[in-house]
Amino acid sequence: MEANEPATCRRSCPHRTLRCPDERRQIAPGAPLSKSWFPPSWRKEMIDMSRRLAILQVALTLFAAMQMPATAASATEIEDECATFSDVDFDGSFSEALGERLYHRGFYPEAMTAWHCAFLEEADSGAVYRMAVEYIDAKVVEYDSARALELLTASAVRGEARAQFELGAIYEDGTLDEADPVRAMLWYMAAAQQGHAAAEYSLGRIHETGSAAGSDKLLAYSYYELADRHGFPLVAKEAKERLGVELSDRDMEVALVTARRLELSQGNNPPLR
Repeated sequence: MEANEPATCRRSCPHRTLRCPDERRQIAPGAPLSKSWFPPSWRKEMIDMSRRLAILQVALTLFAAMQMPATAASATEIEDECATFSDVDFDGSFSEALGERLYHRGFYPEAMTAWHCAFLEEADSGAVYRMAVEYIDAKVVEYDSARALELLTASAVRGEARAQFELGAIYEDGTLDEADPVRAMLWYMAAAQQGHAAAEYSLGRIHETGSAAGSDKLLAYSYYELADRHGFPLVAKEAKERLGVELSDRDMEVALVTARRLELSQGNNPPLR
């Protein structure tokens, strides 16, 4: 940009403000910068880039968690337990649902075994998620935060939205591991990509506050809109009303278009197995 040029040319994105010598828009010095004038295609590119970052993070983690985390029992002992497992509900196939039935009947050790075998033999990500929950709740086994984190990661990298959301909450709050807002945002994005309403709301909050990557109230509104549609209406509607006061009609239009594009993109990326 010429030194004597009387106006400022900037392009905004969800994370920072960049100077843009190409595709210029002249803005009077000192005037507030609104994101609403950006072409929808640019905002779509921003969203696509965020999705790629989330997928990359999950893919990298997959290499570190492809196998079941180590347990006190040897692999041979676990295999023997699976081979000799017997119950009236057991039809020869291990699953999360089998473990749930055993759990509700009060057979807690058997439920843990069923979930473990379901992961080893069927790659059931939901089963290993349920094991992680038990290590956090400490109702059936002793509390073990490290073990729970390992199990949640093993489940999340295989596409379990519940585990992805829990990891997002863990890294946002710093409960089982050191707080990491960026990592929290990435795990929330992975869960939101599967339509997880609470993860969508959490992403809205992160984008509104700018706790991980800079404030973007339009994108925040988009995620609140998705959370409202997908089963998290009470707090999402309240958040939308709060932001709606700050956004112009044009901003609201862009936010709703963005929400539609995000919703269309959900389900296009199959879970990692």
